[in-house]
This record gives sequence, structure tokens and C-alpha cells, in this order.
Amino acid sequence: MIVKKSIKKIALSLLLINSLAFGASNLDSGVQELGKEISKSMINKKKTKLAIIEFSDLRDNVNDLGRYLAEKLISELFKLNSDGFSIIERRQLAKVLREQKLSSSGLIDGKAMKKVGNLLGVDAIVTGSVTDLGNVVEINARVISVETGDVIGSASTQIPKVGNVANLLSSNIQQSVGSSNASATTTQKKALTKSSTNSMPLKFSNRYVNILVEKIKKNGDEISMSVSMENRTDTTIRLSVNKKNSSVVNEKEQIWYNMDNTLFTHLNQLDINAKSKKVSKMTFISDGATEGKRFNLNIEFNIPVINGRHVKIPPFKLFFEGIKF
Repeated sequence: MIVKKSIKKIALSLLLINSLAFGASNLDSGVQELGKEISKSMINKKKTKLAIIEFSDLRDNVNDLGRYLAEKLISELFKLNSDGFSIIERRQLAKVLREQKLSSSGLIDGKAMKKVGNLLGVDAIVTGSVTDLGNVVEINARVISVETGDVIGSASTQIPKVGNVANLLSSNIQQSVGSSNASATTTQKKALTKSSTNSMPLKFSNRYVNILVEKIKKNGDEISMSVSMENRTDTTIRLSVNKKNSSVVNEKEQIWYNMDNTLFTHLNQLDINAKSKKVSKMTFISDGATEGKRFNLNIEFNIPVINGRHVKIPPFKLFFEGIKF
């Protein structure tokens, strides 16, 4: 009897391990499927230069899975491409979008897509959606002609929502504010242009934390903000801030660097008890820059420890465009 139970436990453990491994490998397989179909469309329609934007959910929100898919597709298409079409770096696309005061979702507009396409010299743009269907995630990709705005190719795949897929999907960040199609409410949009002492609707949530920028203000070469961090779990978590990947940038690409996070230790780590909340003041200082009308905020967080045990959870970012002081 004991032997049978042990065998059952081993079988269940192996099944769990196999399902997690299958999820990770199936994500790669899904990207490969998408890459092959997109490559065929580019070749069949004789397109020569391609840009890939982040995949969003059905509400135009972008999470880490959407960003990961865009990055992986670039790598996959680069491997598949032996017929001459080129792929631009996402940094180039991001720079042009900032200059044109657009978010990636703003490219849905035909005129904006054509303008950005001409500036980058691309004749096709790949966009897509990520839909949580419970046990699986459906990914749909579309290849759109910059010149006509027509869909010239499409691809679709489904992947199990386990392992890295579930972790990436749980990082659910609302769409960049300040864009032509931003999902922020009217109240939120107004708050972005009011005095910096007002509460700001800059939020981030995943299965572990709720993060809210409560107040933000600029004084010369210093930008400071109050950031509320709430532990959503039933155990203590350790939250850290990656200073190197946290900054505020104006439209001239002048940078305010993250210099100080109160409450955090010298290792930029902070323990938050179960179902508790802490508020930290974060200070960003520039190297001489004091001007700017529109600012992008980017703070990278990580959770290295849960309930005293080290864990490997992908970093997540609080990112907003178009903040006005």
C-alpha cells in the first residue's frame, strides 16, 4: 500500500515536471510557428523591411508576455530569414514612437502607421494579441502593410498557461498613458496635467503586488515620488528595485537617474509582510538637465525572496509615457 502511494506521488511529480517543461518548450514552439508564417507572408508579398511591436491583450494592455513575444519573434525571424528582408531593432521603433508622441497601440491608426513606417523605412509592421483562455493562452499575429493598412498575413497558436508563460502573463501593466489610444479614464488623464502634489494614477498589479505612484513632483534637476507597494500574498515577500534600469526620461532623451529609495536597504531591498503595504519615497536626479514637457517613467522591480526562500521570478516594470508636470 505504501509502495503504491509512493509510486503515485512519483508519477504525479513527474507529470508536473513534464507539464512545466512542456510549457516552456511549447512557448518556443509557438514562437517558431508564428515566425514561419510571418516569414512566408513577407516573402510572398515581397516586403523587404519589418518592424515588430509589443503584443497586447484585448483591452490594449501590454504585459511582459507581450514584450517577450516581440523580442523572441525578432530573434526567430532573424534565424529564419535567408531571403533578404530585414528587421529593425525595437529601440529604433521606440525612439520614433516617442518622437511622434505615440504608444505602440497608436499604430492601429492608418495615418500614424504610414508616417512611422516612412520614418523607419519599413513596409510592414507585425502586431498581435495575447488572450488568456484559462488553461491556455492564444496568440494571434498580423502582418500589416504600411502603405495600405491591409492585413497581408496572419498566424495563430495556443500554448499551455504554465511555468514561464503564467509568470509573464501575470505581469499585467496598463497601457502607456499619453498615447492617442490610451486606456486611462478622463479623470486619470486630467490628473496627469495637474499639480504634481495631486495623486497620480500610475498603477501596476500582478499576482504578488499592487504598486501605485501616489504623488510625483519635479523641482529643477530632481524628480521625487511616493510609491505605495502592497503585498497581495499570504506570506512575506522581499521586493527590490533595480536602480540601473529605473529612470525618468524627457522628450529630448535627457535622463533623471534613480538615486534613492527610502525604506529600502543599501541593497535596494524591502521586506513586506503578508497583506501589508509600505510607502517609499523615490528620488531621481539628472546630470544637469532641468527642462522637458513630457516624461517617461520606468521603474524595474524584482521579487528575489518569498517566505524566506530565494525564487526566480522575471523582473517586472512600472512604465508610463507622457507624464506632464
